[in-house]
Amino acid sequence: MFSIEKKHYTNDAVIRRALIEHVDNQYNTAKHPGKVIEEFSVCDGAARIDLAAVNGVMHGFEIKSDIDSLERLPHQMGLYGSIFDKVTLVVGVTHLYHAFNIIPDWWGVTVARVNDDGAVYFNEIREPETNHCTEVTSVVKLLWKDEALNILEDLNLSRGYKSKNREQICNKLIDTLDAVTLTSKVRHLIQFNRQGWKVGA
Repeated sequence: MFSIEKKHYTNDAVIRRALIEHVDNQYNTAKHPGKVIEEFSVCDGAARIDLAAVNGVMHGFEIKSDIDSLERLPHQMGLYGSIFDKVTLVVGVTHLYHAFNIIPDWWGVTVARVNDDGAVYFNEIREPETNHCTEVTSVVKLLWKDEALNILEDLNLSRGYKSKNREQICNKLIDTLDAVTLTSKVRHLIQFNRQGWKVGA
């Protein structure tokens, strides 16, 4: 474990404010508008990743500040791995060594530090790689019922499904579309059509 002065300790709020701006600059541009979402709920609410960027890919950012615990991280890894094309752990200096021994090799690692002026800056230690093990069942469950039904309507397959529950509609989509196509539709819908989520930027 690294030792740092208490005045340089990071906390979630301090990292989050700076991270939203940092990620927004990367994923939401005039040429390629994306969406940056706080507290992105996955797997029917089983977990919430701190920040997610959606712009062609879904990139999740999990914050573990100097005063946070890594206790929940192993559980979160499996859930995030079923959803996100990329994941980056944004970690305080004190957790850096331990975190490397926990997370998968495809996760990126960025260290958040506080300088003497109290400003947060980020140092990317490892770039995230593409996750090839997403699960279409988990991805399609990101859809709200109306959104899933709209996809069926676009396919002229909604007859008899308007009264069905979300799970039944999602199962119909899984049976109808291949995983690559369906995942792409979910990403596109969240990026361009969804309203009502807490957009960080």
